[in-house]
Amino acid sequence: MYSEKVKTLTLDKANIIFGITLSGRMDIEISLNYLVYDWFYKLGNSGVYGPDYGCSGYFMQENKFNRVKFIINDNGTDRLFVTGFKKNISNEEKEKIRFENTKFISYFEDTEYGYLFQII
Repeated sequence: MYSEKVKTLTLDKANIIFGITLSGRMDIEISLNYLVYDWFYKLGNSGVYGPDYGCSGYFMQENKFNRVKFIINDNGTDRLFVTGFKKNISNEEKEKIRFENTKFISYFEDTEYGYLFQII
């Protein structure tokens, strides 16, 4: 909904450890100072409540007490989406932004906007 705002978010706002696979062998963490725009794909006009950016990869969390890790990989089976929206929208509208059966959800807000990170 607000792609221009979403693309400038740093990855640390997601509360996720991000990584990439190096030479098909080893996963390494990437800096959380990268922007969403650096690693995610801008999604086309997917509707009023659709996500702004997304990427494929592998979601990892051993149990609910461990930090979430997402290995960015175009061949990954999991999807991570980021959606930006005005903070003052109704709860009914917020529910339209959320996906069903998510594996993980994280939320960040600044003074004007809310940002929802969802892994499915």
